[in-house]
Amino acid sequence: MSSTSIFLGLLVYCAGTPTSAIKIEKRFVFDEASGRCLNVDKIEGLNPLIAKDLFQGITPQDRNKRWPARDAQCTDFSNVRFTDFLGSNYNTLVHWDFRGSKFTGAKLLFSFIDGGLFKGSSVDQITVGYGRITASDIVFDKGDMPMPVEN
Repeated sequence: MSSTSIFLGLLVYCAGTPTSAIKIEKRFVFDEASGRCLNVDKIEGLNPLIAKDLFQGITPQDRNKRWPARDAQCTDFSNVRFTDFLGSNYNTLVHWDFRGSKFTGAKLLFSFIDGGLFKGSSVDQITVGYGRITASDIVFDKGDMPMPVEN
């Protein structure tokens, strides 16, 4: 038996697995048209923060590093202390996609977010200390920012 037939046999076996045995987590994404976070069934919600994936490769010991774009849209950052992941060494998240994310009670201390995407998010809920947030797409429906934002 050749290795090709073994491979094809595995492919057929996997293809025959009942769909009820495969658990697919529904992911919420930011819908530009509605301004809400929706899954494939058009149900509104937020993704839980899975820090080991989102902040992979970033350690609190890093100093003055710039971390390129990552997809963090529709993530619930409620009560998150970004120093737990970024440390207090002035690290920068560059062009991260935070559209639709929730930041109620979040704290960004001794760090920066440059060129972030925040449309539809609650970025006005972040407490910023010894840091900065710059963005190009922030739209606020109500209230004032607790910190200056550069556009």
